[in-house]
Amino acid sequence: VNAERRRLTDLQAGMRDAARAQHLEVMKARDQIDAERRAFEEHKLHQEAQLQLRLDDCQRQERQVAADTEKVNHAARQVELARANAERRIRESETIVANQRRLALGELEVREEKLALMEEEREKLAQMREQLTADQQAFEQEAAQVRAMAVELEQQSKHVMEAFTKASEKRREVEQIRVQIL
Repeated sequence: VNAERRRLTDLQAGMRDAARAQHLEVMKARDQIDAERRAFEEHKLHQEAQLQLRLDDCQRQERQVAADTEKVNHAARQVELARANAERRIRESETIVANQRRLALGELEVREEKLALMEEEREKLAQMREQLTADQQAFEQEAAQVRAMAVELEQQSKHVMEAFTKASEKRREVEQIRVQIL
């Protein structure tokens, strides 16, 4: 019975030792699992923080891309508006230039007509001057002829006066002689 007791005590001590060892292993495993869980939680938190940072960075980049896209779209609208305005101004300028060209051509035609009329008037004036010169020369010739005729007439008039004076004297003489005869 003692041997059985000892064996039982040994067995109980072995069981207690085994239970203690098992308990120590469970505690050790639990500590290891807790350490692994803490490490996992820390790693998880670290990964979540990294993901949050990446998510924040992605969102910031998306906002930046959206803002840049809006800026590009705004610039494209401004460029399109400026192009449309430039095309409108070009069309207006072309219309103005075409109108001014048409007016200038009209004015040029009028000017050419005026120049043609002026040239005709100049030719008429030249003809009138030639005619006037010819008329003046004819007048001067006629005036010279009239002067010559006037000089001749003057001389004839002097001769006539002389003849009249002589005839008057002769008539007086004849009258005196007639008076004497009678």
